[in-house]
Amino acid sequence: MRKRADSGVAQAVEAYLGELRLDGAGRPLASVARLLAESLEAAPPYARARLARELHDLLTELEVQAARESEIAERRERRARQRAWVSNG
Repeated sequence: MRKRADSGVAQAVEAYLGELRLDGAGRPLASVARLLAESLEAAPPYARARLARELHDLLTELEVQAARESEIAERRERRARQRAWVSNG
């Protein structure tokens, strides 16, 4: 059986995940996204649409989670600066 040429989905997902700041539950979910991307490339044509939809949903969830975590980190930094300013002022 001839090996299919990779479509680059796994590489694209890896690059996308590399740009996200993931902590906590995001890391295992990122591993699942990598596995889904690899499965998508190896899947028969009839299964690709469903795998692509699941991968898209998971990547969207990871993006939302990373944005939320980034927002929380920014708030903590602001509070720390405010406390420092108050204690120095």
